[in-house]
Amino acid sequence: MTETRISNGTWGLMALLALIWGGSFLAIRTALDEIPPLTSVAHRVMWAAAALWVVVLIRRVAMPRSA
Repeated sequence: MTETRISNGTWGLMALLALIWGGSFLAIRTALDEIPPLTSVAHRVMWAAAALWVVVLIRRVAMPRSA
């Protein structure tokens, strides 16, 4: 079995992912103390949809025209 070395950039991306993922729990707990749960969920869905649309536009993904 050969060993594969993980680059420093990959370690950095994994650390960033851990910070974002771990920070989301703190952000949700803080948000629920300040705003109603339904409003919090609506904001998360809205921002996630906006982020996904940016990715779709940048990558020029073809959107299906039929269901």
